[in-house]
Amino acid sequence: YGTTFINQAFLRFKDIFLRGLSLKIGRFDYNMGQEFQYEKNPKLNWLRNVRLGQRLVGPFGWSHISRSYDGFQLAYDHNIANFTTGYYHPTQGGFEIDAMDTIEDIDLITAYLTFKESTVIPKGEPGLFYIFYGDDRDAAGRKNIPFVDNRPLARRNADTHEISIHTAGFHFLESMALGSGIADFFLWVPIQFGDWGNLDHNAYAYALEAGYQLPQVWGKPWVRIGYFLGSGDEDPGDNEHQTFFQILNLCFL
Repeated sequence: YGTTFINQAFLRFKDIFLRGLSLKIGRFDYNMGQEFQYEKNPKLNWLRNVRLGQRLVGPFGWSHISRSYDGFQLAYDHNIANFTTGYYHPTQGGFEIDAMDTIEDIDLITAYLTFKESTVIPKGEPGLFYIFYGDDRDAAGRKNIPFVDNRPLARRNADTHEISIHTAGFHFLESMALGSGIADFFLWVPIQFGDWGNLDHNAYAYALEAGYQLPQVWGKPWVRIGYFLGSGDEDPGDNEHQTFFQILNLCFL
């Protein structure tokens, strides 16, 4: 069976108090890492949209339901940098067809500061981000689904504490002419700390990629190589959770 739900319904106020400052309130999609687009650099736009965007927070758009966010978002866009921050509650969505309901017991705070191409580093774009994820649903709110980790089931069932995770990290994008083609570089590094139920949460991940394209050759061939690593937990008996938490998106490779 199917359901009817509101995917987006928001108000956006532009240039409030100063030019470039905007406020969005209501229900909307959020693709973290895609806060702005370049007008004259399709290469960096591709890297932002395909390799950077939605790694940790996104609308789950590849599923048949998707997910929205209820809350507000404040953004300041300048020719030097873009700063976007907000506070949200996600809707159920994903693979849950009843996507109208808001998960009020999940709190999400995001902040992303991106210095635009060549403003700090020639041909490069550095950025800093922060995410707070808090989940204080009790066992009934989780529909009696225990924590998903490597502890024995009895120990996971007995854990009624909340999840409270801070994620801080940075990215770097670069695209430049090299020989007869265009070379690009991508680096993404998040570090996590906080509480995974009654366990201490400490985790990390990183992605490193490089590419080279020949736009003047037929078919515009593009060779890319990359490496991704996310930390895991080897000891189910200690008091630490070291598996990298993907937050509110499942596609990160």
